[in-house]
Amino acid sequence: LSILRHQGYLPFDKTGDWFYHIVEIMSFASVGLALYGLFGPLISTYDEKHDRFGNLHIPSEFGIAYLVVPCVILAVIFHPALNREFFSDTCWTLSMYLEAVAMLPQIYMF
Repeated sequence: LSILRHQGYLPFDKTGDWFYHIVEIMSFASVGLALYGLFGPLISTYDEKHDRFGNLHIPSEFGIAYLVVPCVILAVIFHPALNREFFSDTCWTLSMYLEAVAMLPQIYMF
């Protein structure tokens, strides 16, 4: 919920700020709903034998570390300073990097 508190990543024209805030709140709710579905009613549809992303040297349930750790390191090193706050700017950059690699586990399954 970065743009609710900070204005650094919003356009300079303030007329559409309400729209960005609504979209951010809706995406936060969508992620919550997706996580509820994954760990609630849809947990029986998970097929562990096909989920082998990142099982080189670590258990397959921690395979996501192959994506998250490099993204965190890159975000800490390379991030903008639009909000002039290290944590907020790094989290925003981390989210951009994670979006770029989010589909790799799905592609790996095929």
